[in-house]
Amino acid sequence: MTWSNFTYLLLLLFSISYPLYKSFEERIQTYKSWKIFLISITSVALPFIIWDVIFEHQGIWSFNLQFVTGIYILNLPLEEWMFFFIVPYACIFIYEVLNYFFKADINVKLLQSILFVASILLFVLSYIYRQQIYTFVISFAMAILLLIQVLFNSPHANWKAIRTFLASLIPFLLINGVLTYLPVVSYNDAENSGLRIFTIPVEDAGYLYILLMLNFMIIEFLRKKSSKHIG
Repeated sequence: MTWSNFTYLLLLLFSISYPLYKSFEERIQTYKSWKIFLISITSVALPFIIWDVIFEHQGIWSFNLQFVTGIYILNLPLEEWMFFFIVPYACIFIYEVLNYFFKADINVKLLQSILFVASILLFVLSYIYRQQIYTFVISFAMAILLLIQVLFNSPHANWKAIRTFLASLIPFLLINGVLTYLPVVSYNDAENSGLRIFTIPVEDAGYLYILLMLNFMIIEFLRKKSSKHIG
C-alpha cells in the first residue's frame, strides 16, 4: 500500500474537517441537531448505497484500486460508503449556516414556475436518454423530486434547499474534479450523456441535487414533527 491508496480517504477527511470543527461554533451549534442529521443522512444513504452497488456491478462506474485503501463492503470501497455520510453532513452544515445568516427571500411564483418547467424538461430528457442508464435515472428521479417540491414543499423551504445546493456545487466540483481527473472514479460514457463539467459528468450535479434535497426534506419534516411534539 502506498500514499496514493489514501487519496479518496484524504479527500473525504478534508471535506468534513472544517464543517465538523465549526459544528461547535457558538452561533450555529449544529451538533445540537445531530440526532436529526443522523436519521436523515442514514435514511438517504441506504438507498443511495444500493443504487451505487447496482451501478458498480453493471459497470456504469468503477473505482481505481490505486486510489482507495482496498477495504471493500459489497464490492464498494469503504471510502464510497463514507461519502454518503460525509458529503451530506458537510452540505447540511452549509444549509444551517445559510439559514442562520440569510432570510429565504424569493419570488414565490417565479421559483415554483421554474421548478415545474425544469421538471417537465427533465421528463423529456429522461425519454431522450432512455438508453443511457445513468442519465435516464438521474433525469427521471430529479423530475419526480422537483414535482414533489412544487406540490408539497413551501417555496421558502425549496429556496433554502436550492441555494444550499448551489453553494455546495463549488466544493463538490473541486473534490469531484480531483476524483474524476486522476481518476479515482471512472465512468462508462456509453451509459451517460457524455456531457462534462471539465472532467465531471454533468449527471453528477443531479446526483448531488437528489442526495441533498432528500436530506433537507427529511430534516425539515423531523424538525416540524419535533416542534409539534414539544408544543
